[in-house]
Order: sequence, then structure tokens, then C-alpha cells
Amino acid sequence: MAGLAAGSWTAARWSRRIKRPLAAYGAAELLIGLGGLAVYAILRGAANHLGPIGLDEEGGILPALQRFGVAGAILLVPTALMGATLPLLVRHLATGPGGTTAAPGVTVGALYGLNTFGAAVGCFGAGFFLIRLLGTAATNRVAVCMNIAIGLAALVVGLRPSAIRPVPPPPGAGTASPRSLPFFLGFSCFACGALSLSNEVVFGRLLAWLLGNRVYASAMMLTAFLLGIALGSLAVGRLADRWLRPDGGGREIELFSWFQVVAGLSVLAALWWFPDVLASARRAEAAVGYDRTWTIVRIRLVEALAVVAVPALMSGACFPLLVRAIHRAGGELGASAGAGYALNTFGCILGSLVTGFWLIPVLGTYATAVLIAVGSILLGHRALAGPWEGRSRGRRIVSVAAVASLAALSGITALRHPRFPFPRERLTLVWSREEPAALITVWKGGLGWNLYGDDTPLSFPIGEHSAAVRVQRLQAWLPLLLHPDPHRVLVVGLGFGVTTGAFAASGVPGSVETVELFRGVVECASLFRDSNGDPARLPRSTMIVGDGRYYLRHGGTGWDVITSNLTGPDLPGSAALYTREYFELARSKLNPGGIFVVHAYGPGEDVILRTVGAVFPHVTGWRGYRTSLYLIASMEPVALDRAAFDRKLAAYPALREALAAGGLRRFRDVAALRVLDEAAFRRVADRPDLPVNSDEFPVLEYRMTANARDLFHAHF
Repeated sequence: MAGLAAGSWTAARWSRRIKRPLAAYGAAELLIGLGGLAVYAILRGAANHLGPIGLDEEGGILPALQRFGVAGAILLVPTALMGATLPLLVRHLATGPGGTTAAPGVTVGALYGLNTFGAAVGCFGAGFFLIRLLGTAATNRVAVCMNIAIGLAALVVGLRPSAIRPVPPPPGAGTASPRSLPFFLGFSCFACGALSLSNEVVFGRLLAWLLGNRVYASAMMLTAFLLGIALGSLAVGRLADRWLRPDGGGREIELFSWFQVVAGLSVLAALWWFPDVLASARRAEAAVGYDRTWTIVRIRLVEALAVVAVPALMSGACFPLLVRAIHRAGGELGASAGAGYALNTFGCILGSLVTGFWLIPVLGTYATAVLIAVGSILLGHRALAGPWEGRSRGRRIVSVAAVASLAALSGITALRHPRFPFPRERLTLVWSREEPAALITVWKGGLGWNLYGDDTPLSFPIGEHSAAVRVQRLQAWLPLLLHPDPHRVLVVGLGFGVTTGAFAASGVPGSVETVELFRGVVECASLFRDSNGDPARLPRSTMIVGDGRYYLRHGGTGWDVITSNLTGPDLPGSAALYTREYFELARSKLNPGGIFVVHAYGPGEDVILRTVGAVFPHVTGWRGYRTSLYLIASMEPVALDRAAFDRKLAAYPALREALAAGGLRRFRDVAALRVLDEAAFRRVADRPDLPVNSDEFPVLEYRMTANARDLFHAHF
């Protein structure tokens, strides 16, 4: 977005000097396409040549800034060219060869609206079809080809003599650069962008409860929001030219103010009725059936539109009004669009950063949403004054006071009657912590403890009516029994901490490292000490807060056991730990004779078997829950030997007692858990019709259509 803002700012200052803006637009599109090829290749390789960021420590700021700088340098040129395209097209379409100016609302509203509508279509198409069918590299090439085709067509048309756009400057007109705008117009462009992106960040968090948290959920949320912006811009751009005089009469800011008031009130309304929408959605999806993928997709897209439609429409409606007001203040239309878009995008940058990294962690999602809504209402402080210019001071004061009172009353009411975290049927909230990445909550219910990140279960429920504790301990017991000397263990994903606790309390000498993405999950682990033994306090246990795949790459080597203690193979955060590239990385970090353990369950279980089998030559399957498997993978054959089993239990009484408490007193009890030997595993894993899940083709993210909570019923 910094590139978009910089490109639009530059185009606003220089567009008047360009006689062939359509040809310049075509050249920009060509360079964007070529840059897209380069960016994809550079980003794929850059991470391997940068030093690691400090994990679980406060002093990792310099490496983080280094990565931010590298990413910014890679993306800056193509995104700056993207930012320049809007003012160039406005410059071409707004004026004819004789210098006559087109209707500003129609021109800017149509271009901005159609551009945003294209973004929505691209988001939906890439998220649901292109990545799933073609893979990420081919999807990137499709976009590149479209850029090049558009660029060539624009160049051919733009180089004709009729495409020259000489524009005589109107009396008193300037370049309409961001620095030359009247303060209120510039501030409004900036604040409108900040509030819009802040709303998008907040609704992204809220809609994770409604849509789940997977690649197509992100596509649905962005598609819904972008559609609203596009429709708002298209409608208001045309209506403004019909309703308002050519000079505007100052009415643009009056309409802008009303749209801001409506946007703020609609956000508060969405917060209030969101729990009811969530409950209705769950009932509707349960009635339809979770195996009907596209039916669920349509239902969830409609639900997302119902929540974000009004704020998004208002956001899209404001931009053409602001550009029209800038144009009326004396700027050439293309330069006015560039200046407004640049300031709007700068606001988007600040809004997303402040909201995502400061407001949500400090205030929480709900209070942040209320604050943004109040800010939108206050930005509409001119709504009741009519045309601001020429109004008496008293009329202005009344307008500001009335709108400020409405904002204060609405905000206080919303804060005094919060409905967040959203209630769950038959569950009682026990603990919660908001992080930039998720709201971590702990609930108590019929099955015992439930752990959630937003609306996604981070582990199977544990309690006296659940088999989860025994099964999660089994994830530690199996490699402890199968590996001859497991001195160093890595657990990726803490969950309830039961697997980590079982490793640490086994009495087998060595160390246990656990890397967990969410700090809140580590902090609440002591609540489950009856089941996990409080792993953070166990002497051989080390906790690391960070990304599991990143830690595996940069955290060293030489583990005897690596186990992925994860949930939801289709979920971002977990999905990247079920790909061929991740399994290959784990294989490279194992000591000779090392064991890799992965939990396979759900509709994508066969794909997991296929992917593990493509990396490890020796794999066996062991029963976990009723319909899940623990896959024990290694580079050498692994066998459960009776004599070794007896020696290990004799040497480690704590392990023997834990196994007995779990109903595994004898060798045959453990041996009976193996349901797939290597031959049986290969009959499944070597099926040619099964795809391999990879970073390039993340098929698992599309195989599982239900929320993970709905898969639990198969296990209890």
C-alpha cells in the first residue's frame, strides 16, 4: 500500500505533463506484469538468504526491520506503478482532445468502482479456483499475462494521434498534489482511508467467527468488502453528477459527512446483531450439511455481505465525492484523483498498522470496532450544517455538537452492553486473551475444557467425558516407545499441553522443546495442569513462542523426535505444516534413526497419507481417535520390539505408570494400536489419483469444508 500511495502521489504531480496518459498507463501495466514475475521468484528465494528473527524474545526488532525493508524494496516498484494507473486513466478519460472535461463523478466513480470490482473478482477467482486448480505459480502467471495483454492494448491505442490529451489549465488551477489540498479535504481523504482499512481489519477478525479461518474465508471476506466498496463508488459517482450542480455548491462534503455517520452507526449495528447472525448461520449450515462445499460457500458469502455491506458501501461512496470536491477546489481531475487516492492510501497504511498491531492487542476487537465507529461518526461532523462554506458559526457549532453527542451516546451504549467474546451454546467462558493474530479463549462445557483461537478449535476438548487426554498423550508415548534413545524432542503446537507434558513427565532423559504460535495458548496452559502437568514448569521442558515452520528452519537441527501437535490441516497456521515442503524440512532436521509424527484426520486424511508417503520411505499408521491416525514416519524401518518394550518400561517407571493409567499395560495393548503396516500404508499413499499437498498446490485447504468444530462429533 505504501507503493500504491507513492505511485499515486507521483502521478498526481506529473500527470499534467503527460500528453499520452493512455500510453503511459499501458507502459505501467507492462512493467507491472514483468515485475510480477520477478517479485514472485525473489520472494520465494529471499527468506532462505536472510538471518532469522529472534524467537520468543523482545530483541528481534532489527532482523524484523531487515525483512520488512527487503520485502518493501521488492514490492515497491510494481505497486508504485499500480498506484499510478488510476490517475493516468482518469487523466485520459476525463478530458477529450479539445480539453473538455467529462463529468468528474462518473469518471472517478466508475474507474474506482470498476477497479475495486475487478479486485473482488480477482480475489474470489484466485481464492476459490485458480490456486486450487493451477497452483500459486500458475496463478501468478495468469495475472502477469493479463497485465501484459492490457498493457499492450493500451499502448497500441494510446500511441494513436487521437490519444493525445492537451489540457489547458483552468484559471487558478494547480497540480492538486497532496501538499496543495485544503486541509479538511486532505484530512478527510486520509481519515477515510484509515477508517476503511481499520474496519477491514476488525471485520476480518469478526468474520473469522462466521466464515472459519482458511484461505477461502479470507477470499470471501475480501470479496464481500471489495464488492461493497465497488458498488458504493459506482452508484454515488453517477448520482453525484445528476444531483449536484457542476460547481458542487459545497454539497459533496455534506453527503460525505452523512455517509460517514451512516458508516459508523452501521458498524455499531453489526457488532450488536453479529451474535444472532452467527447463531443463525450455524443452524443453517447444520441443516444444509457440511459436505456440500459450494452451498456452504454461497451461504457464507451472503452472511459476510450482510455484515459488511453497509460500511463497505459507505466507504466506496466517499471517494468519488472527495475527488469531486478536490477538483472543485481547483485541481485538474486526473491530478485530483491521484492526490485523493494517495492520501487515502496513506491513511489505509496507518489505519491497518495501528489497528492490527496496537488497538486490537491493547483494547480488544470489540472496543476497537466501537472506537472506529465513533471516529467515523465524528468525521461526519458537518452533516447537519449543509454546505459548510458561508454557514454561520452558530450553524456549524450546532452541527458539530449534535454529531459529537450522537457519537458519544452510541459509543458509550455499545461499550456498556458488549456482546463479545461471542457466546457459545452450552459453553461458559473461563479465560480470554486478545492477540494481533487471534482471540484466544478457554471455555468449559460438557466435554470439559475447550480451547479456541477466534472461532477455530485449537485442540480437541479435554475432560473426563473426552478421550482427548489419552490420545494426546499417545502422541508422545508412541515415539518414546519406538525410538531406541529419544534424547531431544520437538513438539510443534502446544494445544492443551498434554503431549508436551507426557514427553516431559515420562522420565526418559533428554529435553523437550515446544514451539507455539500464540502466546495466549502458552499462558493458559497452567489451567489444565491436572491433564498436562503444567509443562512450562517441568524441568526438561522449554517453551518457544513463534511460528513452527520458521523455528524448524532456523532453530537448529538434530532432533530425535519431531511431532506436529496441530489441529485443522486446512487452517492457516496449521495448513503450512501439512505440506510436502514442511515434511521435507522436518526430515532434514532429524538425527539418523529419527521419528516424525503427524496426526491425520478429517476429509483430507488420505491426502495427508499421500504427502507423508511422498517424503518418508517408512510409514506406519496408529489409531488415535476413532477416525484418526498417528503416522510414524522415518527414513529407516521402525518396529515395536517386545524385548525393547519391556526394557524401556523397566528402566522408566514413570512411563510404565502413565501407560498403565492409559490402559496400555502390556505389549499387545500397544501393538493393537497399529492399524496400518507399511504395506497397507503404501496401498493408500501410492494411489496415483491422490494429490500431494504442497506450498504450490495447497489442496488440503480446499478439501475440508466444515469448521474444525464440526469434525469433533466423529471422535466422541
